[in-house]
Amino acid sequence: MSTQQLGAGSVVRFGCTTRQLAAILENGIPSIEGGIPVGELMAYHAAAMAFYHDTLASHAAHEDTLKQFADFLQAQPGKVPGMDLRSAAELASLPVVLDIRLEEACDVSADTHFVPEGPAEQSWKQWFSVRLLREGGIPPSWIQEIRFPRLIGFRDLEQKRSSRAAEQTADAALMVGGLMQYWHKDAPMGLMKAFYQQHRRTGFSQSLPASADGLQKILQLEAVREPATLLLNQICLWQDLQAMCARQRISLS
Repeated sequence: MSTQQLGAGSVVRFGCTTRQLAAILENGIPSIEGGIPVGELMAYHAAAMAFYHDTLASHAAHEDTLKQFADFLQAQPGKVPGMDLRSAAELASLPVVLDIRLEEACDVSADTHFVPEGPAEQSWKQWFSVRLLREGGIPPSWIQEIRFPRLIGFRDLEQKRSSRAAEQTADAALMVGGLMQYWHKDAPMGLMKAFYQQHRRTGFSQSLPASADGLQKILQLEAVREPATLLLNQICLWQDLQAMCARQRISLS
């Protein structure tokens, strides 16, 4: 597999979840065998899959509690349950995409899912997805922005046309775009153009600078700090992902 370089100043994205965020902003993204997956729309695929695995783990460990919670939301929309959800929320997460500006030229190899035998240049130009090969990984100082979905509260469930809930659904659709690129090998430029035409953006609807202050602001958001609100957002995003993936005949497993 041939390699090429992405020049200093190039911007790439990396997908993860809020559970990984503090460690990444403190220590950076460690190098892994085969290279660190970075790209554009595929970062939203990575965020979706990391969110999927965290959600599975959360539900497997607290199935009964989360079923009671979901039943409560359906029966009493807009109300805050009086349940102790702290244990269930420990494994919960929300998807995150990080904007990274390379401070030096870095070797990259092709994403073999799309270009099994071709050059890294084709992988980047056609699919906007490569594996970054740098000893020591990506330093935290290279991470510029933290992008995350619109977060809702219990009151949003009372409104049939909540603008915040609609924006969160659009953010879920962006992750499904990444899944469509991966599963159907749809052209990322076409997917991003269609999303932009509908929503006038090409990333998650919310963002904060990748700094200690930005991290603290995210950690202090009610939807991250409060167990019930965190689980509310996890469930709503999960339901949106499942519904859209079913329509696109995509398996999340």
